[in-house]
Amino acid sequence: MVVDNETWKSAQKQECEHWAKALGKNKVRDTGIRVAQYASAMILGRLWILPWDWADKTVIDIGCGPTGRLSAMEWSHVIGIDPLWGEYEKMPGAIKEPYRTVYACEAEKHLEELDGTADLVVSLNAIDHCRDPEAVLRNMATYCKAGGTMLLSTDVQDGVITTDPMHPTRATTRTIDDWMLQCGMDVVAKDHSQAFPDRDVIGRTGAWMPGWSGGVTAWHWLCRKL
Repeated sequence: MVVDNETWKSAQKQECEHWAKALGKNKVRDTGIRVAQYASAMILGRLWILPWDWADKTVIDIGCGPTGRLSAMEWSHVIGIDPLWGEYEKMPGAIKEPYRTVYACEAEKHLEELDGTADLVVSLNAIDHCRDPEAVLRNMATYCKAGGTMLLSTDVQDGVITTDPMHPTRATTRTIDDWMLQCGMDVVAKDHSQAFPDRDVIGRTGAWMPGWSGGVTAWHWLCRKL
């Protein structure tokens, strides 16, 4: 499941334009950041990822975005990876905290210096923005320490797969289960929910683009590195 470079670049351009608009107005910016942080905290909490349990440990966030969404993990050594970070840094209202380091590169790029360094690798609503989600999961698994934890949350669609311009790849739950097994990850828990329960509010403010339709559901995987 790999999309061509032109399609991916178009999706990234739209993502960047979306956040430039969302972070450009105070009300919209504040709402967008608040909802992004709330949604992230909700997903972490559903699978008992409690911030204080990860104090002084290394956390890698794939597709970290500009909203400081892992702000609850301020006691950890948090590393972000996002190909648009160079653009996000220029936007008013973008939040770098709690990220101590951010790699402005594709998540598909293998960063050897991160191999086996992470106690926790997180990716929330990101891999369906990627050009090659399977390669991203392989990297996530490689960055995990032996016995480390991975939390993946993404929109999936079981049945007829549809995509939209900002989300060029979308997998089924079974496909992701298979990828996890191939990556040497043991699925400890799996759950599903609405990705953004306040999205009607988001839609009214313009802080988030609509587009979750046609049976798309947010699924969450909690895994351990074998």
